[in-house]
Amino acid sequence: MEKRGMSAGGRRIFEILYIALAALGAVTICSKCSFLYPFNDWMDINCFMTMGKGLLRGMIPYRDLMEQKGPALYFLSALAAWISPVSFTGFYLLEAAAAFFFLFYFRKTMLLLSGRASLVWIPLAALIVYSSGSFAHGGSTEELCLPFFAYALYTGIRILPDGGCMKKGEAFALGVTSALVLWIKYSMLGFYAGWILVPFYLAVKNGKLRSFLTGLLMIFLGILTVSLPVLFWYYRKGALGDLLGVYFYNNIFIYTAKEGLAAKLRHLISGLHLTLVYLPLPFLVFVFGFLYEVRRHTEAAFLCLFCGILMGCLAFSGGQGILYYPLPLSALCVIGMAALQDLFEKRTGGRKEPGALPALALAACFLGMYLLSSNTYMMKYEKEDLPQFQFARIICREEDPTLLNYGFMDGGFYTASGITPEFRYFCRLNIELPEMLEGQDAYIDERIPLFVVTRNSRPDPAGYRLAAESSCFHEGRIQYYYLYRRNDCETDYHN
Repeated sequence: MEKRGMSAGGRRIFEILYIALAALGAVTICSKCSFLYPFNDWMDINCFMTMGKGLLRGMIPYRDLMEQKGPALYFLSALAAWISPVSFTGFYLLEAAAAFFFLFYFRKTMLLLSGRASLVWIPLAALIVYSSGSFAHGGSTEELCLPFFAYALYTGIRILPDGGCMKKGEAFALGVTSALVLWIKYSMLGFYAGWILVPFYLAVKNGKLRSFLTGLLMIFLGILTVSLPVLFWYYRKGALGDLLGVYFYNNIFIYTAKEGLAAKLRHLISGLHLTLVYLPLPFLVFVFGFLYEVRRHTEAAFLCLFCGILMGCLAFSGGQGILYYPLPLSALCVIGMAALQDLFEKRTGGRKEPGALPALALAACFLGMYLLSSNTYMMKYEKEDLPQFQFARIICREEDPTLLNYGFMDGGFYTASGITPEFRYFCRLNIELPEMLEGQDAYIDERIPLFVVTRNSRPDPAGYRLAAESSCFHEGRIQYYYLYRRNDCETDYHN
Protein backbone atom coordinates (compact mmCIF):
# COMPACT_ATOMS: atom_id res chain seq x y z
CA MET A 1 0.00 0.00 0.00
CA GLU A 2 1.25 3.46 -0.78
CA LYS A 3 0.14 6.59 1.03
CA ARG A 4 0.30 9.80 -0.96
CA GLY A 5 2.65 12.41 0.44
CA MET A 6 4.26 9.90 2.80
CA SER A 7 7.99 9.15 2.72
CA ALA A 8 9.35 5.62 2.52
CA GLY A 9 10.19 5.75 6.24
CA GLY A 10 6.73 7.05 7.05
CA ARG A 11 5.11 4.24 5.06
CA ARG A 12 7.27 1.73 6.91
CA ILE A 13 6.18 3.07 10.30
CA PHE A 14 2.55 3.11 9.15
CA GLU A 15 2.76 -0.53 8.04
CA ILE A 16 4.33 -1.63 11.33
CA LEU A 17 1.67 0.20 13.34
CA TYR A 18 -1.03 -1.33 11.16
CA ILE A 19 0.35 -4.85 11.73
CA ALA A 20 0.62 -4.16 15.47
CA LEU A 21 -3.00 -2.99 15.60
CA ALA A 22 -4.19 -6.08 13.71
CA ALA A 23 -2.23 -8.34 16.08
CA LEU A 24 -3.42 -6.59 19.22
CA GLY A 25 -7.03 -6.59 18.03
CA ALA A 26 -6.94 -10.29 17.18
CA VAL A 27 -5.57 -11.30 20.58
CA THR A 28 -7.81 -8.88 22.46
CA ILE A 29 -10.98 -10.20 20.82
CA CYS A 30 -10.16 -13.89 20.46
CA SER A 31 -8.03 -14.79 23.51
CA LYS A 32 -9.50 -15.38 26.94
CA CYS A 33 -6.28 -13.92 28.34
CA SER A 34 -7.33 -10.43 27.26
CA PHE A 35 -8.88 -7.80 29.52
CA LEU A 36 -12.25 -8.29 27.77
CA TYR A 37 -12.61 -11.64 29.52
CA PRO A 38 -13.02 -12.30 33.26
CA PHE A 39 -10.66 -15.28 33.23
CA ASN A 40 -9.03 -17.89 31.02
CA ASP A 41 -10.59 -21.12 32.26
CA TRP A 42 -8.55 -23.34 29.92
CA MET A 43 -6.81 -26.02 31.93
CA ASP A 44 -3.56 -26.06 29.93
CA ILE A 45 -2.76 -22.39 30.38
CA ASN A 46 -3.53 -22.64 34.08
CA CYS A 47 -0.99 -25.47 34.23
CA PHE A 48 1.50 -23.15 32.54
CA MET A 49 0.72 -20.38 35.03
CA THR A 50 1.18 -22.73 37.96
CA MET A 51 4.53 -23.93 36.61
CA GLY A 52 5.64 -20.33 36.05
CA LYS A 53 4.74 -19.32 39.61
CA GLY A 54 6.60 -22.39 40.87
CA LEU A 55 9.73 -21.33 38.99
CA LEU A 56 9.54 -17.88 40.59
CA ARG A 57 9.50 -19.60 43.99
CA GLY A 58 12.58 -21.67 43.15
CA MET A 59 10.75 -24.89 42.29
CA ILE A 60 12.12 -27.04 39.47
CA PRO A 61 9.76 -28.14 36.68
CA TYR A 62 9.33 -31.93 36.52
CA ARG A 63 11.13 -32.56 39.82
CA ASP A 64 9.01 -30.37 42.12
CA LEU A 65 5.99 -29.75 39.89
CA MET A 66 4.86 -32.32 37.35
CA GLU A 67 3.85 -31.17 33.86
CA GLN A 68 4.72 -32.45 30.40
CA LYS A 69 5.43 -29.47 28.13
CA GLY A 70 8.91 -28.07 27.55
CA PRO A 71 11.03 -26.00 29.97
CA ALA A 72 11.24 -22.96 27.65
CA LEU A 73 7.47 -22.65 27.97
CA TYR A 74 7.79 -22.56 31.75
CA PHE A 75 10.42 -19.84 31.60
CA LEU A 76 8.01 -17.79 29.46
CA SER A 77 5.24 -18.63 31.92
CA ALA A 78 7.43 -17.40 34.79
CA LEU A 79 7.77 -14.09 32.96
CA ALA A 80 3.99 -13.94 32.51
CA ALA A 81 3.40 -14.82 36.17
CA TRP A 82 5.95 -12.20 37.27
CA ILE A 83 4.04 -9.55 35.30
CA SER A 84 0.68 -10.64 36.70
CA PRO A 85 0.54 -13.56 39.20
CA VAL A 86 -3.26 -13.75 39.58
CA SER A 87 -4.39 -12.86 36.06
CA PHE A 88 -3.40 -13.57 32.48
CA THR A 89 -2.15 -10.10 31.58
CA GLY A 90 1.38 -11.45 31.17
CA PHE A 91 0.22 -14.14 28.78
CA TYR A 92 -1.85 -11.57 26.92
CA LEU A 93 1.28 -9.51 26.30
CA LEU A 94 3.19 -12.61 25.15
CA GLU A 95 0.35 -13.45 22.76
CA ALA A 96 0.29 -9.92 21.37
CA ALA A 97 4.05 -10.01 20.71
CA ALA A 98 3.78 -13.44 19.08
CA ALA A 99 0.88 -12.29 16.90
CA PHE A 100 2.79 -9.20 15.78
CA PHE A 101 5.87 -11.13 14.65
CA PHE A 102 3.70 -13.80 13.03
CA LEU A 103 1.87 -11.20 10.93
CA PHE A 104 5.08 -9.25 10.31
CA TYR A 105 6.83 -12.23 8.70
CA PHE A 106 3.58 -13.28 7.06
CA ARG A 107 3.61 -9.99 5.17
CA LYS A 108 7.32 -10.22 4.35
CA THR A 109 6.74 -13.67 2.85
CA MET A 110 3.85 -12.36 0.77
CA LEU A 111 6.14 -9.63 -0.57
CA LEU A 112 8.69 -12.28 -1.56
CA LEU A 113 6.07 -14.23 -3.49
CA SER A 114 4.09 -11.34 -5.01
CA GLY A 115 6.42 -8.36 -5.07
CA ARG A 116 3.53 -6.29 -3.72
CA ALA A 117 1.07 -7.06 -0.96
CA SER A 118 -1.84 -4.91 0.12
CA LEU A 119 -2.11 -4.35 3.86
CA VAL A 120 -5.69 -5.64 3.80
CA TRP A 121 -4.38 -9.22 3.77
CA ILE A 122 -2.96 -8.75 7.27
CA PRO A 123 -6.26 -8.41 9.19
CA LEU A 124 -7.77 -11.07 6.92
CA ALA A 125 -4.98 -13.48 7.87
CA ALA A 126 -5.50 -12.61 11.54
CA LEU A 127 -9.23 -13.23 11.15
CA ILE A 128 -8.98 -16.72 9.69
CA VAL A 129 -6.20 -17.82 12.05
CA TYR A 130 -7.15 -16.32 15.42
CA SER A 131 -10.91 -16.88 15.17
CA SER A 132 -10.45 -20.51 14.09
CA GLY A 133 -11.44 -23.39 16.34
CA SER A 134 -7.79 -24.45 16.60
CA PHE A 135 -6.95 -21.19 18.34
CA ALA A 136 -8.89 -22.73 21.25
CA HIS A 137 -8.91 -20.56 24.39
CA GLY A 138 -5.74 -18.53 23.86
CA GLY A 139 -2.17 -19.03 25.04
CA SER A 140 -1.44 -22.45 23.55
CA THR A 141 2.09 -23.56 22.71
CA GLU A 142 1.05 -23.76 19.07
CA GLU A 143 -0.04 -20.13 19.10
CA LEU A 144 3.13 -18.90 20.81
CA CYS A 145 5.26 -20.71 18.21
CA LEU A 146 3.46 -19.26 15.17
CA PRO A 147 6.08 -16.47 14.67
CA PHE A 148 8.86 -19.07 14.60
CA PHE A 149 7.12 -20.97 11.79
CA ALA A 150 6.40 -17.73 9.91
CA TYR A 151 10.09 -16.80 10.15
CA ALA A 152 11.11 -20.25 8.92
CA LEU A 153 8.84 -19.93 5.88
CA TYR A 154 10.13 -16.45 5.12
CA THR A 155 13.76 -17.59 5.35
CA GLY A 156 13.14 -20.76 3.35
CA ILE A 157 11.37 -18.98 0.50
CA ARG A 158 13.92 -16.16 0.50
CA ILE A 159 16.87 -18.52 -0.06
CA LEU A 160 15.27 -20.49 -2.90
CA PRO A 161 16.53 -18.13 -5.67
CA ASP A 162 20.04 -18.46 -4.15
CA GLY A 163 20.01 -22.23 -4.62
CA GLY A 164 19.16 -22.96 -0.99
CA CYS A 165 22.16 -21.11 0.47
CA MET A 166 21.51 -19.35 3.76
CA LYS A 167 23.06 -16.23 5.19
CA LYS A 168 24.90 -17.03 8.40
CA GLY A 169 22.79 -14.69 10.51
CA GLU A 170 19.54 -16.06 9.14
CA ALA A 171 20.68 -19.62 9.66
CA PHE A 172 21.73 -18.91 13.25
CA ALA A 173 18.36 -17.24 13.96
CA LEU A 174 16.62 -20.24 12.42
CA GLY A 175 18.55 -22.48 14.80
CA VAL A 176 17.58 -20.36 17.80
CA THR A 177 13.89 -20.32 16.90
CA SER A 178 13.77 -24.03 16.10
CA ALA A 179 15.46 -24.74 19.44
CA LEU A 180 12.75 -22.74 21.18
CA VAL A 181 10.18 -24.97 19.49
CA LEU A 182 12.21 -28.00 20.63
CA TRP A 183 12.10 -26.83 24.25
CA ILE A 184 8.48 -25.69 24.14
CA LYS A 185 6.84 -28.66 22.40
CA TYR A 186 9.10 -30.86 20.30
CA SER A 187 6.24 -32.63 18.49
CA MET A 188 5.98 -29.54 16.25
CA LEU A 189 9.52 -30.01 14.90
CA GLY A 190 8.20 -31.85 11.84
CA PHE A 191 7.70 -28.39 10.35
CA TYR A 192 11.48 -27.95 10.17
CA ALA A 193 12.04 -31.46 8.86
CA GLY A 194 9.83 -30.53 5.90
CA TRP A 195 11.52 -27.13 5.54
CA ILE A 196 14.97 -28.59 4.95
CA LEU A 197 14.05 -30.80 1.97
CA VAL A 198 13.68 -28.23 -0.82
CA PRO A 199 16.77 -26.10 0.05
CA PHE A 200 18.81 -29.30 0.30
CA TYR A 201 17.59 -30.45 -3.11
CA LEU A 202 18.42 -27.08 -4.68
CA ALA A 203 21.85 -26.98 -3.07
CA VAL A 204 22.70 -30.41 -4.50
CA LYS A 205 21.23 -29.53 -7.88
CA ASN A 206 23.15 -26.23 -8.15
CA GLY A 207 26.44 -27.51 -6.76
CA LYS A 208 26.17 -25.40 -3.61
CA LEU A 209 26.15 -28.21 -1.08
CA ARG A 210 29.16 -26.82 0.78
CA SER A 211 27.46 -23.45 1.34
CA PHE A 212 24.30 -25.26 2.38
CA LEU A 213 26.22 -27.32 4.94
CA THR A 214 27.76 -24.14 6.31
CA GLY A 215 24.22 -22.87 6.84
CA LEU A 216 23.32 -26.11 8.61
CA LEU A 217 26.33 -25.63 10.89
CA MET A 218 25.06 -22.17 11.82
CA ILE A 219 21.60 -23.63 12.50
CA PHE A 220 23.24 -26.19 14.77
CA LEU A 221 25.13 -23.44 16.62
CA GLY A 222 21.82 -21.60 17.12
CA ILE A 223 20.29 -24.76 18.54
CA LEU A 224 23.22 -25.18 20.93
CA THR A 225 22.97 -21.56 22.02
CA VAL A 226 19.50 -22.26 23.42
CA SER A 227 19.87 -25.91 24.40
CA LEU A 228 23.13 -25.86 26.34
CA PRO A 229 21.91 -23.32 28.93
CA VAL A 230 18.73 -25.36 29.43
CA LEU A 231 20.66 -28.60 29.96
CA PHE A 232 23.29 -26.92 32.14
CA TRP A 233 20.63 -25.29 34.34
CA TYR A 234 18.96 -28.63 34.95
CA TYR A 235 22.33 -30.27 35.56
CA ARG A 236 23.27 -27.65 38.16
CA LYS A 237 19.90 -28.13 39.87
CA GLY A 238 20.43 -31.89 39.97
CA ALA A 239 17.29 -32.42 37.90
CA LEU A 240 18.65 -33.39 34.46
CA GLY A 241 17.20 -36.87 34.85
CA ASP A 242 13.79 -35.40 35.63
CA LEU A 243 13.93 -33.26 32.49
CA LEU A 244 14.90 -36.16 30.23
CA GLY A 245 12.60 -38.63 31.93
CA VAL A 246 9.44 -36.53 31.94
CA TYR A 247 9.75 -34.33 28.87
CA PHE A 248 11.18 -36.94 26.52
CA TYR A 249 10.69 -40.47 27.89
CA ASN A 250 7.16 -40.03 29.24
CA ASN A 251 5.92 -38.12 26.20
CA ILE A 252 7.48 -40.53 23.72
CA PHE A 253 6.83 -43.86 25.41
CA ILE A 254 3.77 -43.24 27.61
CA TYR A 255 1.76 -40.28 26.28
CA THR A 256 1.74 -41.34 22.61
CA ALA A 257 0.04 -44.51 21.45
CA LYS A 258 2.24 -47.54 20.73
CA GLU A 259 0.54 -49.00 17.68
CA GLY A 260 1.31 -50.36 14.23
CA LEU A 261 1.45 -48.65 10.86
CA ALA A 262 -2.26 -49.09 10.14
CA ALA A 263 -3.17 -47.34 13.39
CA LYS A 264 -0.70 -44.54 12.63
CA LEU A 265 -2.39 -44.00 9.27
CA ARG A 266 -5.77 -43.85 10.97
CA HIS A 267 -4.41 -41.22 13.34
CA LEU A 268 -3.15 -39.17 10.40
CA ILE A 269 -6.56 -39.36 8.74
CA SER A 270 -8.11 -38.26 12.02
CA GLY A 271 -5.61 -35.38 12.11
CA LEU A 272 -6.68 -34.31 8.62
CA HIS A 273 -10.31 -34.42 9.73
CA LEU A 274 -9.40 -32.38 12.81
CA THR A 275 -7.74 -29.80 10.57
CA LEU A 276 -10.76 -29.55 8.28
CA VAL A 277 -13.11 -29.11 11.24
CA TYR A 278 -11.11 -26.68 13.37
CA LEU A 279 -8.83 -24.94 10.84
CA PRO A 280 -10.94 -24.97 7.66
CA LEU A 281 -10.24 -21.54 6.14
CA PRO A 282 -6.42 -21.50 6.55
CA PHE A 283 -6.28 -25.06 5.21
CA LEU A 284 -8.41 -24.30 2.17
CA VAL A 285 -6.47 -21.09 1.49
CA PHE A 286 -3.25 -23.11 1.61
CA VAL A 287 -4.57 -25.78 -0.77
CA PHE A 288 -5.72 -23.08 -3.19
CA GLY A 289 -2.35 -21.36 -2.92
CA PHE A 290 -0.42 -24.56 -3.55
CA LEU A 291 -2.42 -25.34 -6.69
CA TYR A 292 -2.02 -21.77 -7.93
CA GLU A 293 1.67 -21.34 -7.08
CA VAL A 294 2.95 -24.80 -8.02
CA ARG A 295 3.72 -23.48 -11.54
CA ARG A 296 4.61 -19.90 -10.65
CA HIS A 297 6.73 -20.61 -7.54
CA THR A 298 7.23 -24.38 -7.67
CA GLU A 299 9.95 -24.67 -5.03
CA ALA A 300 8.11 -22.41 -2.59
CA ALA A 301 4.89 -24.38 -3.05
CA PHE A 302 6.60 -27.68 -2.32
CA LEU A 303 8.50 -26.24 0.63
CA CYS A 304 5.16 -25.30 2.21
CA LEU A 305 3.67 -28.67 1.32
CA PHE A 306 6.52 -30.65 2.91
CA CYS A 307 6.40 -28.47 6.04
CA GLY A 308 2.71 -29.24 6.43
CA ILE A 309 2.94 -32.96 5.71
CA LEU A 310 5.87 -33.72 8.01
CA MET A 311 4.58 -31.53 10.81
CA GLY A 312 1.22 -33.27 10.59
CA CYS A 313 2.86 -36.69 10.58
CA LEU A 314 4.78 -36.00 13.78
CA ALA A 315 1.96 -34.15 15.55
CA PHE A 316 -0.89 -36.56 14.77
CA SER A 317 0.71 -40.00 14.44
CA GLY A 318 0.86 -40.44 18.22
CA GLY A 319 -2.91 -40.71 18.43
CA GLN A 320 -3.45 -37.70 20.73
CA GLY A 321 -5.23 -35.37 18.31
CA ILE A 322 -6.62 -32.26 20.02
CA LEU A 323 -8.34 -29.32 18.36
CA TYR A 324 -5.38 -26.93 18.74
CA TYR A 325 -2.80 -29.31 17.23
CA PRO A 326 -3.36 -28.12 13.62
CA LEU A 327 -2.84 -24.42 14.43
CA PRO A 328 0.81 -24.23 13.22
CA LEU A 329 -0.40 -25.27 9.77
CA SER A 330 -2.13 -21.90 9.51
CA ALA A 331 1.27 -20.31 8.80
CA LEU A 332 1.17 -22.09 5.43
CA CYS A 333 -1.85 -20.13 4.24
CA VAL A 334 0.57 -17.31 3.33
CA ILE A 335 1.04 -18.97 -0.04
CA GLY A 336 -2.72 -18.78 -0.65
CA MET A 337 -2.83 -15.12 0.32
CA ALA A 338 -0.02 -14.42 -2.14
CA ALA A 339 -2.00 -16.19 -4.84
CA LEU A 340 -5.08 -14.10 -4.04
CA GLN A 341 -2.96 -10.96 -4.22
CA ASP A 342 -1.79 -11.97 -7.68
CA LEU A 343 -5.34 -12.67 -8.84
CA PHE A 344 -6.57 -9.31 -7.61
CA GLU A 345 -3.65 -7.57 -9.27
CA LYS A 346 -4.61 -9.16 -12.58
CA ARG A 347 -8.30 -8.45 -12.13
CA THR A 348 -7.82 -4.77 -11.22
CA GLY A 349 -4.93 -4.13 -13.58
CA GLY A 350 -2.73 -3.00 -10.70
CA ARG A 351 -4.86 0.04 -9.89
CA LYS A 352 -4.29 1.67 -6.52
CA GLU A 353 -6.71 0.64 -3.83
CA PRO A 354 -8.89 3.24 -2.08
CA GLY A 355 -7.04 4.93 0.76
CA ALA A 356 -9.73 4.00 3.30
CA LEU A 357 -9.67 0.28 2.41
CA PRO A 358 -7.09 -0.83 5.03
CA ALA A 359 -9.09 0.83 7.82
CA LEU A 360 -12.34 -0.71 6.58
CA ALA A 361 -10.67 -4.13 6.30
CA LEU A 362 -9.40 -3.84 9.87
CA ALA A 363 -12.83 -2.92 11.22
CA ALA A 364 -14.59 -5.64 9.22
CA CYS A 365 -12.14 -8.31 10.35
CA PHE A 366 -12.44 -7.26 14.01
CA LEU A 367 -16.21 -7.66 13.70
CA GLY A 368 -15.68 -11.04 12.03
CA MET A 369 -13.42 -12.16 14.88
CA TYR A 370 -16.08 -11.27 17.43
CA LEU A 371 -18.75 -13.18 15.50
CA LEU A 372 -16.65 -16.23 14.62
CA SER A 373 -14.51 -16.81 17.70
CA SER A 374 -15.74 -19.60 19.94
CA ASN A 375 -14.53 -17.70 23.02
CA THR A 376 -16.56 -14.49 22.92
CA TYR A 377 -19.51 -16.09 24.76
CA MET A 378 -17.44 -15.68 27.93
CA MET A 379 -17.34 -11.87 27.69
CA LYS A 380 -20.81 -11.75 29.24
CA TYR A 381 -19.56 -13.20 32.55
CA GLU A 382 -18.07 -11.43 35.55
CA LYS A 383 -15.44 -12.94 37.82
CA GLU A 384 -18.07 -13.43 40.50
CA ASP A 385 -19.96 -15.78 38.16
CA LEU A 386 -17.07 -18.25 37.97
CA PRO A 387 -16.35 -21.11 40.41
CA GLN A 388 -12.66 -20.20 40.46
CA PHE A 389 -13.33 -16.84 42.12
CA GLN A 390 -16.23 -18.06 44.23
CA PHE A 391 -13.95 -20.68 45.76
CA ALA A 392 -11.02 -18.25 45.98
CA ARG A 393 -13.02 -16.00 48.31
CA ILE A 394 -13.45 -18.93 50.68
CA ILE A 395 -9.88 -20.19 50.39
CA CYS A 396 -8.32 -16.79 50.96
CA ARG A 397 -10.10 -16.35 54.30
CA GLU A 398 -7.55 -18.72 55.75
CA GLU A 399 -3.99 -17.83 56.65
CA ASP A 400 -1.46 -19.60 54.38
CA PRO A 401 -4.00 -21.99 52.82
CA THR A 402 -2.95 -25.05 50.84
CA LEU A 403 -4.96 -26.42 47.93
CA LEU A 404 -5.07 -29.58 45.83
CA ASN A 405 -6.69 -29.70 42.38
CA TYR A 406 -7.79 -33.35 42.61
CA GLY A 407 -8.53 -35.74 39.75
CA PHE A 408 -8.53 -33.32 36.80
CA MET A 409 -6.27 -30.86 35.01
CA ASP A 410 -5.53 -27.48 36.55
CA GLY A 411 -8.91 -25.76 36.59
CA GLY A 412 -7.58 -22.30 37.44
CA PHE A 413 -8.21 -22.46 41.18
CA TYR A 414 -4.51 -22.00 41.95
CA THR A 415 -4.44 -18.95 39.68
CA ALA A 416 -7.59 -17.31 41.05
CA SER A 417 -6.56 -17.83 44.69
CA GLY A 418 -2.92 -16.85 44.12
CA ILE A 419 -1.69 -20.16 45.55
CA THR A 420 1.42 -21.92 44.33
CA PRO A 421 0.88 -25.63 45.09
CA GLU A 422 3.32 -27.52 47.26
CA PHE A 423 2.58 -30.86 45.65
CA ARG A 424 4.50 -32.40 42.75
CA TYR A 425 1.28 -33.91 41.40
CA PHE A 426 -0.67 -30.68 41.75
CA CYS A 427 -3.28 -31.84 39.21
CA ARG A 428 -4.05 -34.81 36.98
CA LEU A 429 -2.51 -34.66 33.50
CA ASN A 430 -3.52 -36.30 30.22
CA ILE A 431 -1.01 -39.09 30.71
CA GLU A 432 -1.46 -42.42 32.43
CA LEU A 433 1.04 -42.41 35.29
CA PRO A 434 0.00 -44.60 38.24
CA GLU A 435 2.27 -42.66 40.58
CA MET A 436 0.43 -39.44 39.73
CA LEU A 437 -2.94 -40.84 40.79
CA GLU A 438 -1.45 -42.59 43.81
CA GLY A 439 0.36 -39.42 44.80
CA GLN A 440 -2.82 -37.34 44.76
CA ASP A 441 -4.63 -39.97 46.83
CA ALA A 442 -1.76 -40.02 49.33
CA TYR A 443 -1.94 -36.24 49.82
CA ILE A 444 -5.61 -36.57 50.78
CA ASP A 445 -5.15 -39.72 52.89
CA GLU A 446 -2.51 -37.87 54.90
CA ARG A 447 -4.74 -34.78 55.04
CA ILE A 448 -1.97 -32.51 53.80
CA PRO A 449 -3.97 -29.94 51.77
CA LEU A 450 -6.31 -27.68 53.68
CA PHE A 451 -8.62 -27.47 50.65
CA VAL A 452 -9.42 -29.96 47.88
CA VAL A 453 -11.32 -29.09 44.70
CA THR A 454 -12.89 -31.74 42.45
CA ARG A 455 -14.79 -31.64 39.17
CA ASN A 456 -17.91 -33.61 38.18
CA SER A 457 -17.54 -35.97 41.13
CA ARG A 458 -18.17 -35.85 44.87
CA PRO A 459 -15.68 -38.25 46.42
CA ASP A 460 -16.39 -36.91 49.96
CA PRO A 461 -12.85 -37.75 51.15
CA ALA A 462 -12.44 -38.90 54.73
CA GLY A 463 -11.45 -36.07 57.01
CA TYR A 464 -12.94 -33.38 54.73
CA ARG A 465 -16.32 -31.74 54.45
CA LEU A 466 -17.99 -29.92 51.59
CA ALA A 467 -17.42 -26.16 51.84
CA ALA A 468 -18.94 -24.99 48.53
CA GLU A 469 -20.14 -26.14 45.14
CA SER A 470 -20.63 -24.36 41.84
CA SER A 471 -20.91 -24.90 38.10
CA CYS A 472 -20.09 -23.18 34.81
CA PHE A 473 -20.09 -23.78 31.07
CA HIS A 474 -16.71 -24.98 29.78
CA GLU A 475 -15.71 -26.73 26.55
CA GLY A 476 -19.21 -27.49 25.37
CA ARG A 477 -20.82 -28.66 28.60
CA ILE A 478 -21.74 -27.69 32.13
CA GLN A 479 -18.96 -28.57 34.56
CA TYR A 480 -19.65 -29.04 38.28
CA TYR A 481 -17.05 -28.17 40.90
CA TYR A 482 -16.85 -29.05 44.60
CA LEU A 483 -14.65 -27.49 47.27
CA TYR A 484 -13.75 -29.51 50.35
CA ARG A 485 -12.23 -28.21 53.57
CA ARG A 486 -10.29 -30.28 56.10
CA ASN A 487 -12.38 -31.03 59.21
CA ASP A 488 -10.07 -29.25 61.64
CA CYS A 489 -11.62 -25.89 60.72
CA GLU A 490 -14.42 -24.17 62.58
CA THR A 491 -15.22 -21.62 59.86
CA ASP A 492 -18.81 -21.55 58.66
CA TYR A 493 -18.48 -20.80 54.92
CA HIS A 494 -22.19 -20.34 54.43
CA ASN A 495 -22.31 -17.16 56.51
